[in-house]
Amino acid sequence: MLPEPGTVKEVSASQLIQEKAAGSQPIVIDVRINESFTSEHILGADNICVYEVTFADKVREKYPDQQVRLVLYGQDAHFKASLAAYARLTEAGYSNLNVLGGGLDGWKNAGGETVAGKTPAVTPPEEELALNPDDSKLRWIGRNLSNQHNGEIGFKEGKINLATDGQPTSGSVTVDMTSMTCHDIEDSNLASYLVAHLSNADFFLVEKYPTASISIDKFTPVSNATPGSPNYSASGTITVRGVNQQIELDALVEQLSDGRTVFQAEFSLDRTRHGAIYGSGRFFERLGMHLVNDLVHIQVMAFFGEQETA
Repeated sequence: MLPEPGTVKEVSASQLIQEKAAGSQPIVIDVRINESFTSEHILGADNICVYEVTFADKVREKYPDQQVRLVLYGQDAHFKASLAAYARLTEAGYSNLNVLGGGLDGWKNAGGETVAGKTPAVTPPEEELALNPDDSKLRWIGRNLSNQHNGEIGFKEGKINLATDGQPTSGSVTVDMTSMTCHDIEDSNLASYLVAHLSNADFFLVEKYPTASISIDKFTPVSNATPGSPNYSASGTITVRGVNQQIELDALVEQLSDGRTVFQAEFSLDRTRHGAIYGSGRFFERLGMHLVNDLVHIQVMAFFGEQETA
């Protein structure tokens, strides 16, 4: 369906060029197919193809204000794509529409600037929150066949990035391996002996690798997650003893009433994949009582942002 003759509001290419030069930034929509748009289009134009049955819905999704000014264009004055778009958007309730006279060809003839390729996606601004190391904790549990030990390792620094809607997009934490403690051994000398053993070349070689890190580059929301349960699948990289390994975590990320954002996760680290092979049945035979489990259980509770004061 095309609009009735004489009902279309048209803007000339020269007029639109003058508007842009004066600082006006009207929304310009290229209504051609994506291949044509990619080949060449007006600098700054959006591409929503009028031939799609969801054309009006897509415009409404991106530009819900029906009084916003939209300038529509096709290839040239001969083809009718821009007129069809005008009619469909008028029917959808848009009242401030213009068709660019002469289309893309008219724009170029008037000296308007064009580009090739896809228009770069606009990345919404993100908020970066710094880790609060004093409130954050990393707990570890190491086991053998008949016993286990547990303790903590302090955080050094970190950050989490949040989209404008509060959704996490990425983040990272750095762990201070020199701060390792053991909690379950009451004798301080024995506890110090265990920490020294875990810190030497048999395990985590802390003198050479004083930090470890977890970097998350993707958070995928978990549908129908209930409060208090993991609400994101997180993927990224863990670096221990200088060795990088891909990691997948079930994580809980929430914004707290005091203004902070909390990240919680539990996972098992295969220490042997990072060169910590002491007591591993994968590498040594007939260990007997000296066998140590390959997996170390890790619990992370990290707080980001400043706590708001009443």
